[in-house]
Amino acid sequence: MSKNKVPLPKMYQGMESGQKHYEKKTPPNQPYIPGLSKAPPNSAPVSCTLARASETLIKEYQSKEKNPVQCLHEYASQRKVKLSFHEVDVLPSREHPLAIFAVQVEINNVMYPQGVGNTKKEAKTNAAIKAFEIGVLQKSNGNECVSQTVTNSQPSLDLGKTAEKHSVTQLYEYALAAGKSCEIVVGDERGPMGFKACVMLNNEYFVEAVAQNKKEAKRLAGVAALEKLNIRYAQEVAPEGKSLGQQFTDLVYNHLYMYLEQYSVLRYRRKSVAAVILVSDNKPEVISMAIGHQCLTPGNLSSDGRCLIDSDAAVLACRAFRRYLYLELQRYLAEPNSPICIYEMSPESGGLLNVKKDVTFHLFLSDPPSGDYSIFLSKPSALLTHEDNEEIARGVHKPAFEESDHGALSLRYTDGSLEHIIENTVVRETMDITQSRQEQLQVMSTCDKILKWNVLGVQGCLLTKIMAPFYFSSITLASQFDHGHLSRAVCCRLYDELNSQLPRGYSINHPWLYQSFIPPIHDLRNAESTELALNWAKGQDKIELTNGLTGRIVTESPTQSGATMSSRLCKAAMLRRFRQYCEQSHMTDVDPSLSYAETKQSAAAYQEAKTKFYEHCVESSIGGWVRKPVAVDEFLQ
Repeated sequence: MSKNKVPLPKMYQGMESGQKHYEKKTPPNQPYIPGLSKAPPNSAPVSCTLARASETLIKEYQSKEKNPVQCLHEYASQRKVKLSFHEVDVLPSREHPLAIFAVQVEINNVMYPQGVGNTKKEAKTNAAIKAFEIGVLQKSNGNECVSQTVTNSQPSLDLGKTAEKHSVTQLYEYALAAGKSCEIVVGDERGPMGFKACVMLNNEYFVEAVAQNKKEAKRLAGVAALEKLNIRYAQEVAPEGKSLGQQFTDLVYNHLYMYLEQYSVLRYRRKSVAAVILVSDNKPEVISMAIGHQCLTPGNLSSDGRCLIDSDAAVLACRAFRRYLYLELQRYLAEPNSPICIYEMSPESGGLLNVKKDVTFHLFLSDPPSGDYSIFLSKPSALLTHEDNEEIARGVHKPAFEESDHGALSLRYTDGSLEHIIENTVVRETMDITQSRQEQLQVMSTCDKILKWNVLGVQGCLLTKIMAPFYFSSITLASQFDHGHLSRAVCCRLYDELNSQLPRGYSINHPWLYQSFIPPIHDLRNAESTELALNWAKGQDKIELTNGLTGRIVTESPTQSGATMSSRLCKAAMLRRFRQYCEQSHMTDVDPSLSYAETKQSAAAYQEAKTKFYEHCVESSIGGWVRKPVAVDEFLQ
């Protein structure tokens, strides 16, 4: 394989032909998959039209004798309809690029188009105008409305309630008090990283920020200016004033820095962070987190199952998450009916445990995942229309397929370099070939691993002997967010045809995709990086520190494991916990004398799903999966 980037026109042609092939085979009643199949019309069309108001009220509205909000309340009282106003995230649009607030009107479970403005009052008034004119005056065909009962909804979280002043407002208030002129200038042209906003104090350049839309760039510029002026930005905001992704982000960083007290050196280093958040009863909780960005050097690869091959933050966070799942299995054995246990047994589960329906898991990433996403960040995907953004806000994916090699699988090397996989066949390496590369081990990119989790589940192979597969409900990315690239990289480069080939319980998962920003006080992208990696999971008092190049614990780690210096997340540790649960639960179909590889092979449904996934990658011409040497998994304990 060449490490030079090579255009792949044949691959692109293969993907196009594969798409046509699957379109022909797809039955007309296939389920809607965001980003791949055309969204079907609602089974029950949503009507925005309301009963007509009294002539007196209409005249008062049209003459502006009464304001639109007052008119809407009077209408609701007259017609006995349920009326409410909701503060929502501003959807970027060319018409209102710098809007700060957005409000939507809900009448009898029907959501009307959002109204936006630079103040909450203005946004509420504009929302009332849209609802009154569309619903009451019937100045629309009704296509702009959405029924709350038939669309996906984002969960709202209970994170406490504290007030916020917008960063731009805070900055202007400072400038006024200090007797300085202040202006935030946002460029009209989108650059490689997005739109740039510059803060000018007394007509002189002060600081700048970049984001995917003008409004966010302006807000981040305000945050950066406040930080430079040593003015504390009110980061804790009311949940209704902050996106779900931002709530997750703030929660993760607060949790991380609490545990970094155990090894403060990492506080001041550049770090890639990943975490898994559990949401139950609308309350979020960080249950695993990790720092890391490297993979093993070939000379440190061993066949005893005691080294961590890939120390990317997302991979470590997922492995720590699986450790948490094993800890929760112990809780289930002790108290199967405990209300705080995440598992339950249902009659249709075929003897497997299920995660309770009110429990969801969410992945957080501070940095762009390597592979199909990070490779193309220098060229942002096409700008989305206002209508596109409204669909995305309801959970639809809009993947970008604009280049010949969009969607290709890729390899990541020890030095962080990436290359696309040219061979369109599954490759199984040997220990000799792997160790002959001297300093460059190759692993599948993080994007490809997330893609795999969105088919096979996040529980991994061994746990499918105990529980049904399940998936992340959302992915939050805190820097360099691009919806078109991210939706393609994590799920939408697979075709719906794969769903019909997978065993029962497996399917292509399309998670919610959230954009957020790293709190400025924690944004250390210009600081020195480190080879150290960190992992933690709920149920553990101390963090564990490992070296990404050796895959083993370092002497400075608050937790130690003996002479082998093996991590609590290594393959051997996972096998030991699996056998322990099987013994305690009296599982009879698990042979403790089998090797790690043989034990994984006994998970028949998972192995079948994995085979179908690998075959699908080849059939759709996005590349062949490069698999680790067999010897890596042949250890016995």
